[in-house]
Amino acid sequence: MHQSNMALLVDLFPSLSEAMASSRLLGIYFASSWCPDCTPITPKIKDLYESQPPGDGADGSKKALEIVYVSSDMDAAEMETS
Repeated sequence: MHQSNMALLVDLFPSLSEAMASSRLLGIYFASSWCPDCTPITPKIKDLYESQPPGDGADGSKKALEIVYVSSDMDAAEMETS
């Protein structure tokens, strides 16, 4: 990603800076517990994320993939069910 685009993302969404710094690839997953298409995919994405090897950075912290879950649920309780 072009440096100015990354800076714009971090300016708009400061919470992304940690995820962007800790991985080589950033996936943004939009879902909700009430979405019938999302429900079967969410566990598969979780399994994929958890199956990746430990970080490969000089200090062992940089992962191949970081996933940011963006929920359309109305509260935390709904989000936890997906």
